[in-house]
Amino acid sequence: MILRRVLRILPILAAVGGFGLVPWNSTAQAGDVSDRLSTYETVSLMPAAVAGELTLPHVLSAKDADTYRKIFAAQESGKWKAADQLIAKLVNPLLSGHVKAQRYLHPTKYRSRYKELKAWMGKYADHPEARRIYKLALRRKPKNWRAPKRPDKLAPINPPGQVKATRIPGKRLNKADRRQVRYLKRQIRSLLRRGHTLSAKRLIKSETVRRLFSQAEFDEARAHLGRGYFSDGRDKWALMWAGEAADRSGKYIPVSHWTAGLAAWRLGHKSEAARHFEAAARYSDGAAWFHSGAAFWAARAYLVDRKPEMVTPLLLMASKHQRTFYGLLARRILGLPFEFRWDLPPLDGNTVAELVAKPRGERAIALLQIEEVRRAERELHNLSRTVDDASIHGILGLAVRNNMASLALRLGQQLYPDGGGFDGASYPIPFWTPSDGFRVDRALIYALIRQESNFNPKAKSWAGARGLMQLMPRTAGFVARDKTYRWEKRSKLYTPEINLHLGQKYI
Repeated sequence: MILRRVLRILPILAAVGGFGLVPWNSTAQAGDVSDRLSTYETVSLMPAAVAGELTLPHVLSAKDADTYRKIFAAQESGKWKAADQLIAKLVNPLLSGHVKAQRYLHPTKYRSRYKELKAWMGKYADHPEARRIYKLALRRKPKNWRAPKRPDKLAPINPPGQVKATRIPGKRLNKADRRQVRYLKRQIRSLLRRGHTLSAKRLIKSETVRRLFSQAEFDEARAHLGRGYFSDGRDKWALMWAGEAADRSGKYIPVSHWTAGLAAWRLGHKSEAARHFEAAARYSDGAAWFHSGAAFWAARAYLVDRKPEMVTPLLLMASKHQRTFYGLLARRILGLPFEFRWDLPPLDGNTVAELVAKPRGERAIALLQIEEVRRAERELHNLSRTVDDASIHGILGLAVRNNMASLALRLGQQLYPDGGGFDGASYPIPFWTPSDGFRVDRALIYALIRQESNFNPKAKSWAGARGLMQLMPRTAGFVARDKTYRWEKRSKLYTPEINLHLGQKYI
């Protein structure tokens, strides 16, 4: 998945190179251009200086903190007797729920019983592990036994910055026909995902599809097929299928204009490409990445088509989205400044005290005290779903200072979906390093991690890719020359240092 992502970026960079990353000012002197280019050459990876950092309170006594560290270490290795002896020495039971959850969810060294799981749910339903333990308890529940308590409900997570897609109008159908339409759409997507364009075309042209699909739904399917042909390098067919769909239903399916524009560009039809790219930008519904990309490529196509009067307005349109790839390029070409805010979110004692006053916050601070950052991050993640924006700002400040890159990224996007917030939170510099040190530019590594896993070391895709850089076990085995990564050592891909080592080696 990583290599595919990198290979997808390279031709775009090469194509953009034809535009020229020189500020769009025909009267600029050579010296001015050189100075400006050096000013914006790279973004520094140096974290913002933090003066007078706040020291977090010690929720646990020094003795209990040391005991908890030893308990988690012993249980990680499956040393239950040693762990039980240490647990007996605890004075503060604050983290008992986490200790028991680690034991009950151990992948190889412990098999939990239903009574244990049910008792845990009765006391710790507000813990981050509650959902996993609840599902495990249901699987282990004997027949006719009372069900365990459900996990505490949390506010739903709204994907940050998500733009609602324009609804594609369908026909008025009965329930059975609507179910059939959904099935046919899944079939078309599945065929194209596997590269079976001929089978997809036959299905799209079938009598059943023509009868059940509205014109817009039919054109949506044609646009998907056009994208499949474009991926296969069959640009004439891509332009024919996507272009016709765009001309009829482009306002509902802006991606059809995008595919048609790319196909026309590769065929050398610059005027037609410009028309489609401009329409894609017009109908993009404000989705920042798509809108900026379509506007940028429309500007480029008009420039090559010798219509310079169309270029600057489209570049200005793209430049409004300065936190996107094409928005950055547009601002660079126009000579506009980059308005980023790299200082850290504020964090004061009163905010921390308010967080500690809440059970989840108190446990999170205690977990940070014993260096259990991942567990603390999950506590704060759940806490952020129960508090107001003022408290979320405090959690954000705590996250960026304690290597909680995934949480910092999500909260930053949640608080500032249109940008303009704390870019240091949206583009965090984590503390992880590959086991053999960095051999590839850190900025590239972090960009791939942000795209692939949102800095979540436990991320797993539907296809089975794992960890920060979303490595497939087979790929990891190939890179490491160790086939055990396909099976026994798959879980090692969740370890950041190992994942980064193999990921950068693959790049």
